[in-house]
Amino acid sequence: MNIRPARSPFVTAKMSVTRLAIVIGFSVAALAGIPAVRAQTATDASSELRRGDQHFLRDLIERTEQNLAAAKVAQSDAGDPRVRRFAASLADRDQDLDRELTGFANAHHFVSGIPAASRWKWSDELRKRSGSEFDRKFLGRAIDAHEELLGALKDAADDAKDPALRAIAQSRVSQYKQMVEQAEELKGSL
Repeated sequence: MNIRPARSPFVTAKMSVTRLAIVIGFSVAALAGIPAVRAQTATDASSELRRGDQHFLRDLIERTEQNLAAAKVAQSDAGDPRVRRFAASLADRDQDLDRELTGFANAHHFVSGIPAASRWKWSDELRKRSGSEFDRKFLGRAIDAHEELLGALKDAADDAKDPALRAIAQSRVSQYKQMVEQAEELKGSL
C-alpha cells in the first residue's frame, strides 16, 4: 500500500503561479522582441545542420570574409583606378554573399568559429606592396582566391544536403565565374 502525502492547496497554487510567471515572462519577452534564452552549447546549436553542410558553410564564410578584407584594402590602395573600381565591385559581391551566408548560419544557430586573424590572411600580403606591383598581386591573388571560392560554391551547390544552402551556392556560381573572368581580363590589360 502506497501512502502519498496530501498536497496542500498552497503548494499547488504556488506551482501554478510559478508556471504562470514563466509563461508571462516569455510572452513579454517575445512582444518586446527579446529572444528567449536557450540553453545550448555551440555543438548542440549547430546540430541542426549536417556535418557536411557545416563544413561547406564554414569554408564559404571563411573564403568570403578573406576575399572581402582584401577587396577593401584594394579599394583604397590600388594604383590603377580600374583596379579600385573592380575591387569595389568585388567587395560589394563578397559583402552580399557574406550577409546571406551569415543570415543562413544565424537561422541555423551555427557559429563558424573562424578566428578573426584568418580573415586578413592575404590582405596583409597586399599591404606590403604599392602601385602597379600591388595591382598585379591583388588581381593575381583575387583570381586564385575567387576560383577557390567558386570551387567551394560548386561543391556546396552539388553536395549540400540543406536545400537553402544549396540554393545560395547555386545562385552565386555564375556571378563568381563572371568575376573571375573580369579579373583575368583586367589583369591582362595592365
